[in-house]
Amino acid sequence: MDKYNIRTLGEYQRMMDSFETAQDGMTLPDVRLLMRVDAHRFGPSWSSEPDAEYPFGARFIRSLHDTALTLMACGLKTSFAFLHGDEVSLLLAEAESNNSRRRSRLISIASSAAAASFHQSFGKPALFFTKLCELPNQNRVLDYFFWQRKVAMRNFLSRTLSILLEQKGLSDSEISARLHPLDETARRALLLELGRTPDTVSDYEQYGLAYWWDTEGLEGERLCFSRSLPQDDTAYLRFLQQSLSSAGVSVPENIPANRILEIGTPSSPAKPGQFPSIEPKSAPSLPPTTKGAFRIGPKGKR
Repeated sequence: MDKYNIRTLGEYQRMMDSFETAQDGMTLPDVRLLMRVDAHRFGPSWSSEPDAEYPFGARFIRSLHDTALTLMACGLKTSFAFLHGDEVSLLLAEAESNNSRRRSRLISIASSAAAASFHQSFGKPALFFTKLCELPNQNRVLDYFFWQRKVAMRNFLSRTLSILLEQKGLSDSEISARLHPLDETARRALLLELGRTPDTVSDYEQYGLAYWWDTEGLEGERLCFSRSLPQDDTAYLRFLQQSLSSAGVSVPENIPANRILEIGTPSSPAKPGQFPSIEPKSAPSLPPTTKGAFRIGPKGKR
């Protein structure tokens, strides 16, 4: 066996730092950073939750909404977020420079903030897997959110039809065989045939929910959200162009409830299975973001 030399703390520090950082690259400069945070049920406590309630049950949606609010104020400089199903896509501002925009740092902040917020709101744990995109220009940002809008519709139809067919006694293989050849128009017709009429389907379920900063008000920035996004592609494009124009906001503390504003609230009350009333219950509870909050020793908290 080779002789092992015991080293000093400084020697170990310099040596092991290189192993931690050598493959932990920075993101490219002058690109838009976007993280897609995807929830996965975790642990035996979920066995008591009806499978048909995932991910469009009112309680689950409410908790994902709270999670999106937290991500918009997790200490990173954020511009926009889009929520559908069990995913939140978070667009960072061009000026975001946290930890030199190191990938591991950004991904860990988004994943941990989402997991902590969801657990606090829902009461059961979920894992949040985060993918980071480096988008070279504004058109690619628009491409991304049009893509996610179409994914939201596809996932809603697939998930809802699968649940309805399962309730009619079909097996997984029978459901797959029934749905696979159907295009969106045919799936909508089947949805109607199975009893989900248009007045029982919310805008959120089909088109998702968006969050953005209004920084032009006289009283300071406000976090806006809408569960009634434009259905027309041209109107949706105008909405994105306007909402993405903000330079972004960095909020390292809780967002006061009176600074969270819903835009375009439907006049009719939510129906069973639709998006619940979402007046903020309280300001989102956020993790600390300053280095001092994590430091051990006389310069920070013990």
